[in-house]
Amino acid sequence: MRQLFHVSWRVALLCLPWQTQWILQTGSIGGFPWEQGTLRIYASWMPLAVAAGTGLLLSGKRSSAQQWHSRERLMRILATLFLTGAIVGTSSWTATGMWALEAFLLAAFVFALFRQHVSSQTIGFWFVLALLPHTALGIWQFFVQDIGGASVLGIAEHRPWASGTSVVEHGLYRVLRAYGGFPHPNIFGGWLAAGLALLPFLVRQAAAKYGVLFYVFSGAAFTAALLFTFSRGAWVAAVFGFFFAFAVSLKHASFRADKQSLWLLFAVVAALTAWGAVTQWDHIYARIAATERLEQWSLVSRKTSLIEGWEAWKLRPVTGFGPGAGIVGIQDIRNRLSRPSPAAPEPPHIVPLSMLVDMGILGFVAFILATFIFWNRRKTRFSWHVSGPVLAVFLLLAFTDHYLWTLWPGMALGAVILLLCAADIPPKAPGPLHGKGA
Repeated sequence: MRQLFHVSWRVALLCLPWQTQWILQTGSIGGFPWEQGTLRIYASWMPLAVAAGTGLLLSGKRSSAQQWHSRERLMRILATLFLTGAIVGTSSWTATGMWALEAFLLAAFVFALFRQHVSSQTIGFWFVLALLPHTALGIWQFFVQDIGGASVLGIAEHRPWASGTSVVEHGLYRVLRAYGGFPHPNIFGGWLAAGLALLPFLVRQAAAKYGVLFYVFSGAAFTAALLFTFSRGAWVAAVFGFFFAFAVSLKHASFRADKQSLWLLFAVVAALTAWGAVTQWDHIYARIAATERLEQWSLVSRKTSLIEGWEAWKLRPVTGFGPGAGIVGIQDIRNRLSRPSPAAPEPPHIVPLSMLVDMGILGFVAFILATFIFWNRRKTRFSWHVSGPVLAVFLLLAFTDHYLWTLWPGMALGAVILLLCAADIPPKAPGPLHGKGA
């Protein structure tokens, strides 16, 4: 069973970025397709469930033997009651059921790997490996300016001239943004930002020269692909997360070879960033200045989502509309105000507000209590080497978009970041590329 666990969690990490799925029932709201209300099964759930199940079974009775303090026991009870209160009043059992199933699978996966003491550097290596095919795919998509659909991989067809495709528009240009294998370039950018924030730690831990070269190559590939996503939020998160990780890793580097490896990574990432800024400046400027028609529409839609989200939360401030069902509240606001819109209703582009619309004050407090319990268990082993940079990326992404809370690939990224924060950080790896890690 232990061998099955170690194989299945690696397969699960490799599968998480792919969106292969079987749609059982398509959801709709207000005449528009509804992502959260669609009943589906993702292929990645299977190895995820196997890894979670075998990991928890291997843990045996260790977790049950763990003593809880009375204060922690009370917080667990309150968190459970508050979350239950937010769920039972849902406006859509399909959306809430899907969200709850996804959250449960990810939480069980994280807890299983945490209980089995899988190291953060081993998780980091497989996370980087999982991203590389998408990185190559994203770079290819940008240069050929075409995305052919591949349902077996969960990739939709996108053309730069087609409506609904994410592009950078200025003058006569409509430049296709890189999707990788993800449903949106912003989500792809978020995964790449987390990957870049991990690399300095992994480079410092690498035990062989070709391990260092592997991560340096990954840094170059991630930087190029991230540039081609043209995701402003991911750019900010990546810059802050990478510099944070680089500074912390350089400070703790004890050997000259480690420092040289870190500077090599920094030089490659900086060189690729400079190259991208020069060769793609007109497209970058269009995204930053946000004066073109499409960019203005993007900013207006984000502002509208925040206004509608705030109004929706005020309709049900205590319990919300149910996890995953916040769009029902957004549509309710539109119906009450007789406000027709050419665009589908969107969750607020800030995770805390999306959480409030979904779960109200009860669910929000439950989440805070769960975070406090996690921190209380983890704080004695907390390390800024990996936790600080990836947490910084998480927070910056959470305040620039909603997908970490509302969409499966975003929730999966959040779970991996949580796992990296919870995992053990062992001494320098004994073997190349950490292949012998737990």
